[in-house]
Amino acid sequence: SAPKVDIGELARVIARQGITAVYFTTALFDAMASEAVESLSGLREIWTGGDVLSAPALQRVLDACPDTSVVHAYGPTESTVFCSYQAFGPGERVVE
Repeated sequence: SAPKVDIGELARVIARQGITAVYFTTALFDAMASEAVESLSGLREIWTGGDVLSAPALQRVLDACPDTSVVHAYGPTESTVFCSYQAFGPGERVVE
């Protein structure tokens, strides 16, 4: 089975190391948005991809982190680069 991610520990590492940019799978992005969104407020950029991005999770991050850019990237599994992306900047709203 896959190892379980400790969201609290990840939040502490982001703060302790002064991390300013991350790449999360969409599942991890959703978990961070639900359980530790405040820990993301110091980030300048969050990149995510690998699956459909949850609009409610994205909105939680955009609301809690108004100075953070969120980029959702897409590419086929066989690819090592993104084929397309969409960036969400400060002050943007998500329409479901």
